[in-house]
Amino acid sequence: MTKKIRSLIEDGNLEELSTTLSELETLEDTQEGYIAQLETEQMLLISKINELGQEIINSSPSLNGSGN
Repeated sequence: MTKKIRSLIEDGNLEELSTTLSELETLEDTQEGYIAQLETEQMLLISKINELGQEIINSSPSLNGSGN
């Protein structure tokens, strides 16, 4: 991508440079959206894992100390 931008600058092709930079900004915005979505999903998964771990501890007599 940087080679393309450098080439457009060297050629003085400002219209194509503007279009390319706009496309790059759109891609960055999309990437930020995906990253935010993945971070949210990661937090939800960690929460679910913690909940499942707690359920396992609570349901196992040998782990919660009430099995003796």
